[in-house]
Amino acid sequence: SSGIIPTPTLKTTSSYAPILTRAVRSNRCYSSWYGVEKAPADPIIGLTQAFKDDPAETKVLLGVGAFRDDKGKPYVLPSVKQAEEAVVATLSDHEYAPISGIPAFVKSSLEFAYGENCPALLEN
Repeated sequence: SSGIIPTPTLKTTSSYAPILTRAVRSNRCYSSWYGVEKAPADPIIGLTQAFKDDPAETKVLLGVGAFRDDKGKPYVLPSVKQAEEAVVATLSDHEYAPISGIPAFVKSSLEFAYGENCPALLEN
């Protein structure tokens, strides 16, 4: 390979075509991402690919996505249904949270982020 990045041919009658061609070439060479190494493959996605490549008839994919029955329909685990019902049972209404957030959640989040003894949090 010569290391030269091919430039697409712009089919236009516009007088801007040479400028656009240079811009495309320039952006490829001077992109913020130019020369950044590719990240390692995601292990969970790799698990899915290994599942697809496995010829075993009795395999079960437990890594990504929803569980499915023999007809390809999503199967919701009984424990998930039970947890869902418990969450729904605690909802007293369907009111939106205020724009500033749910006060108890905001307080807990700030204490988690800054520590319970943060001077700024103790002032309130």
